[in-house]
Amino acid sequence: PAACSGDMYAGVSLEGAITGTPAYMSPEQAAGHLNKIDTRSDVYSLGVILFHLLTGAFPHDTTGSAMDIVRRICDLDPRRLRSIQPRADKELDALLGKALAKEPEQRYGTAGGLAADLDRYLNGQPLEAQSPTVGYLLSRWVRKNWLPLAVAAGVAISLLGMGAWS
Repeated sequence: PAACSGDMYAGVSLEGAITGTPAYMSPEQAAGHLNKIDTRSDVYSLGVILFHLLTGAFPHDTTGSAMDIVRRICDLDPRRLRSIQPRADKELDALLGKALAKEPEQRYGTAGGLAADLDRYLNGQPLEAQSPTVGYLLSRWVRKNWLPLAVAAGVAISLLGMGAWS
């Protein structure tokens, strides 16, 4: 009969059952803290997707049962990008670290915030995920303006050489 086909119950969750794919769950979702689930939980899941795209792995070990995975997400910090790909960019690691922060308050507030930081990363601008220290901001500026700086340095060295020669 149609009632037994399963289609009728496809959107129904059973009480006490895990709803969602464990590997993509935020810690608050995995722990069942429904009152803490908001857009920052979605940001976490987007961070998992990005992590998986970049590494081919998940931030948490996904072996074992769904309950094993949920327990790891609740109890352990996610792996860092550079723990799997040591040559990965430090800024990208910081961006993913913010998206995958265990505490929702430490994550991007919205998916748009994550997207804006990804856009800043791709355009060589300072990230929200990084502390705005003078050294960091200067390194971003130098990286973005390396060609004019190299030309200016070449001109300065030439002028100094000509001045010393004369």
